[in-house]
Amino acid sequence: MSDFIRFSREMGFQSVVVSKSLKNAVALPYYARLLTSWKHADILLTVYPYFCYPTFRSNPLRAIDERLIRYLHASTNRIGSILYVVDLPIEQILSVQMQASVDKKAHQIEREVFQSFDILCVYNSQMKRFIIDRYDVSHDKFVEFEILDHGTAVVPPSEKTIGRSMRKIAYTGNWTKQYVGEWVRNLPKAENITYEFTGMNWGWISDLGRSDVVNKGFMSDEGLLCYISVNADFGIIEMPLVRKEYSNYGSTSKFGTYVAAGLPILVSSDCTYIASLVRKYGIGLLFNSLSEIPALIQNLSASEYGDMRRHCLELGQKLRTGYFFKQAVTTSLHKLSLLQPDLPRS
Repeated sequence: MSDFIRFSREMGFQSVVVSKSLKNAVALPYYARLLTSWKHADILLTVYPYFCYPTFRSNPLRAIDERLIRYLHASTNRIGSILYVVDLPIEQILSVQMQASVDKKAHQIEREVFQSFDILCVYNSQMKRFIIDRYDVSHDKFVEFEILDHGTAVVPPSEKTIGRSMRKIAYTGNWTKQYVGEWVRNLPKAENITYEFTGMNWGWISDLGRSDVVNKGFMSDEGLLCYISVNADFGIIEMPLVRKEYSNYGSTSKFGTYVAAGLPILVSSDCTYIASLVRKYGIGLLFNSLSEIPALIQNLSASEYGDMRRHCLELGQKLRTGYFFKQAVTTSLHKLSLLQPDLPRS
């Protein structure tokens, strides 16, 4: 969320950051600050699902979300409103087989959110089509931003060659089995490849007893980027089939992390949207099976690796400056005829 705050401020927006609190049953401070800021605004720009997360029927914060929706219509009918959609929380929950957490009210809240805003900024045409079909939202409301920016201050080394004796593949993220799946069990063994993984909930993987799979533990975002930008050669993106279907609605935070770190990406071709980005920007290699990875890496020349890494550095510079966010918001302001002269055009 800090990235969105920074990038929007750079565009001339004033930010309002407020947390929901269970200490106050009706969350009056939360509503008061939001409604006061909306009352005096000319343009409302907010990020979904950060301001409203409607999935869990047992979540005590849902009552706050339901009340918030009632205020949305009055506010967004008066001012220009832009919703930057970085996730579809209901579909994400369903993609990890947690159907019991979602009910009719969750869909109702999401429908009202999407229908309340003038502009919906979404990753791609797949996400756009899903929202249109599910919630009957007008085609004219959409702007596509393609990639989630990563506003880190870490800059990877400008020069780096692929390791001759050992190639290291990084994976970052939450290792909860329900979320990740068990693809790690099928990682190919090769004399010159090691896998360095970071994140939480690692225990079940450590039981595999593989010396080529190393747990580096949890790292802060900046610490992680500093480490993998120097010590890893590739970043890998893989997931179970049900999550591959969900990934077609957008990219993952791993994608931005690897690119910002200057790491070429190894990605399953079944992750259709992410694979298309890797091809478009020339920033990695696609595999149909994990077993293909050793040959892909071993057959890669130093110049080919250098080209991929150079493309990563170029794209990473855009991510650090919020290029895709600013471009989408600027396009949205144009669509609403609300672009002010002093707002930069990225």
